[in-house]
Amino acid sequence: MASFVQTAITVVIVGLFWATGQDPYLGLYVLMAILGTFAILIVQTLCSFAVIGYFARNHPEARHWFRTFLAPLIGGIGVAAVVVLLILNLGTATGDAAETLFFKLIPWIVVGVFLGGIVLALYLRARRPEQYAIIGRIIYEDTAERPDVDLDGDGRGDHAVNPLKS
Repeated sequence: MASFVQTAITVVIVGLFWATGQDPYLGLYVLMAILGTFAILIVQTLCSFAVIGYFARNHPEARHWFRTFLAPLIGGIGVAAVVVLLILNLGTATGDAAETLFFKLIPWIVVGVFLGGIVLALYLRARRPEQYAIIGRIIYEDTAERPDVDLDGDGRGDHAVNPLKS
């Protein structure tokens, strides 16, 4: 079912680009790549800062000044700087596609998806707490952590054999 939904969305998007007479490569690829890059960078920034809050609230015993505070802080600031650079250089990055309506809507699409996600999460938390509780856990429900096995005798506990070491 998911593949049919994805195909339908793709057909609609490609159809809109075709109907408006835009070049599929210059318009569709460039603009969708910018949209995806912009959204992923914002998610990475938020996740970097979320690591700090998560360990401060949920696992204070596992907090480490570098791994759970300084590294995510530096990473979050660095990725936020990249987001600012992307925003400042969007027109250069997209070339002729910068003149399209879709280009002008990219930041608003990202904000809309973000706000839609917050609204959905708040709705689920209030009306369907059992579904809210499993957000992010469904994919990993059948996985298990691999045991540490010291394959090469160095005392570090390896997960796989290093093909370069004999």
